[in-house]
Amino acid sequence: MHPRRLYKGAKDRELLERFATKLLWDKRGSAEYQITTKTKETIDIYLSSAVIEIGDERVVMAIAHDISEQKRLSRELEAAKEALEEAQRISKTGNYEINLIKNEVVISKELERIFELPKKESYPMEDFISMIADEDEERVIAAMARAVNNGALIDESFKITTKKGAVKHIKTIMQPKADDKNIIFGITQDITEQTLIQSRQKEQEALLIRQGRLSAMGEMIGNIAHQWRQPLNALGLNMQEVKMAFEFGEADLHFVNESVARSMDLIKKMSKTIDDFRNFFSPEKHKEPFMLEAALLQTIGFVKESLSAVGIEVAFHCSEDASIEGYPNELKQSILGIIANSKDALLENKIQNPKIEIRLTIEDQTGIIQIIDNGGGIPEEIIGKIFDPYFTTKEQGKGTGIGLYTAKTIIEGNMDGKLKIESTDNTTKATITLPLR
Repeated sequence: MHPRRLYKGAKDRELLERFATKLLWDKRGSAEYQITTKTKETIDIYLSSAVIEIGDERVVMAIAHDISEQKRLSRELEAAKEALEEAQRISKTGNYEINLIKNEVVISKELERIFELPKKESYPMEDFISMIADEDEERVIAAMARAVNNGALIDESFKITTKKGAVKHIKTIMQPKADDKNIIFGITQDITEQTLIQSRQKEQEALLIRQGRLSAMGEMIGNIAHQWRQPLNALGLNMQEVKMAFEFGEADLHFVNESVARSMDLIKKMSKTIDDFRNFFSPEKHKEPFMLEAALLQTIGFVKESLSAVGIEVAFHCSEDASIEGYPNELKQSILGIIANSKDALLENKIQNPKIEIRLTIEDQTGIIQIIDNGGGIPEEIIGKIFDPYFTTKEQGKGTGIGLYTAKTIIEGNMDGKLKIESTDNTTKATITLPLR
């Protein structure tokens, strides 16, 4: 049989022409090609051939294998590999395998990009350890040791500096092979962009909190004026009384001592007011334990005089007290922001018998603070926006729109609590829940 008959129906005839010619010279060879059958079916063929001499004749011995199924599986595997690589590229996630015996790491194509490494079959462990930031290295190595010793699943985030000098934040999850702890499988994701976004978001939140505190400071100045008005009046009357007693010859030593004592009590009260407000605005760097009832009473004390001056009644009910750990001044600032919104609603809607009620209860190891006003409620179309930064229903220049946003940020971001606001036709209720120590 002529060699050309071996590839009757073949699609790539030029390839097989070259194969046949080479076969005659080299005496053996192999090739892969496709043929189309009489039924129009395409089949992948693997042909292994050899030329042998029998007497004066040369005979071609050939074995043809139908490798269509292997080719199909190979194409599917290659497509799956390409899809995986594309998914890893989009998610900035790659996989790796660590061999502790050989002290080497095999990484995927995406990890080559993340770590900015040249393509190699494997890399020494030191290449990766040396990239870890000094402040994270001990923690990451300890995590790997736990994975090996305990077979635990480890999830760590840390900073690296690549060989090309790029600083990146990555997150890695690793776990040893079930039957061989010297083999560790893992995935790593480049979270640099998310980390920077979170950092900028935290900076923005901190800025808004500072703005909220400055806004509260303006309110506080008014509250100081209200709290000082009564003792200043009393101090003035006391001075007039001393003057009149002196003019009528009644200012003996006993009278003077009593007048001085009354004046000093008033001055101490005014000084304490200043100290309370100054402490309120002192920055807090660390969480500390504090009692909820005391924090609420002090907050109410800040605003009670100014609310009474505009006819708003303030009521406080405490069924049970508890200690929590957090930032007391930030909690007070949050509550003041909520009270300020209640005050504005009561005055703008010209409510008859305006009232703000503050309740403290303890349930299931949770402190629950409720601030309720009868200011007419919040319209349904805007209640979903009240926690948005700079959202306000007031005229320009009359509101910053950051009070409730700041309160929610502080309570949920800094105090591990929750803040929600519910509204009916006539009342608005803000509920703060805080986990106890």
